[in-house]
Amino acid sequence: MYIYIHNSIANYVELAKKLDAESNLIAPDWAGYQSGGWLLLSAEQLAFKEANPAASKQEVFNMAMNPIVEPEPHVPTAEEKLPGLMSMIIPKYINTIDMDNNTALYYKEFHPQWSVFIGLP
Repeated sequence: MYIYIHNSIANYVELAKKLDAESNLIAPDWAGYQSGGWLLLSAEQLAFKEANPAASKQEVFNMAMNPIVEPEPHVPTAEEKLPGLMSMIIPKYINTIDMDNNTALYYKEFHPQWSVFIGLP
């Protein structure tokens, strides 16, 4: 039996006879396969396919599994961190006082005897 792969056919093709080069485009390498040629798998490639059933056609051809690339962890920017930090800082250290629709911030733990006000529009 001869096992071929073709880029327009999802599965492996098993044939009783070898394809002839006069009536079929036979691929000598992976580039030829990508160009639409039939690629005959060697005994070693078939053994790799049997040992690795989840391997792609390219992995079978190369007889090596592609490494699994782990995505880079997301590192939040300062702009992304700010709302979370403010929601932790403001309730703990700052009292918001509304004086006739004028908002003021009062630091309640740092220097309570100094009553620091910051007026906001």
